[in-house]
Amino acid sequence: MSIKRFFTTYTLQFGLILFILGIILTILGVFGVFIYDNAPEFLKNVIDSIGDWKYWCILLGPIILIAGAWYFFDNIQKRREFKELIETTSKAKFIRNLDRVEYLAWKLTFEHQRQLMDKKKDFNIK
Repeated sequence: MSIKRFFTTYTLQFGLILFILGIILTILGVFGVFIYDNAPEFLKNVIDSIGDWKYWCILLGPIILIAGAWYFFDNIQKRREFKELIETTSKAKFIRNLDRVEYLAWKLTFEHQRQLMDKKKDFNIK
């Protein structure tokens, strides 16, 4: 499996992992830099173990959080749009939206491309 196909197939999971990692890093950074005294004891132990990396956490945490959220929610939105467009029973409507459906299938998984090919066969479109 190529790297491109791997990331195309697992974009949803990759975005979720980045989103969760961003949340964790942001929490560690905020508690480590701003509210260390009021942090729970287990969190203080973690912050003490990462040391000065807490400054990198507060810098990179929100960036990773935003990137992960964008990947995750953008992929969900594309899947919903693809599902709406592919479930049409009108051949004219399908042909009108064919460029968008093909783009979404290309951006999503191989399974979505297979669904598109099946739908084209149903409507006798080459």
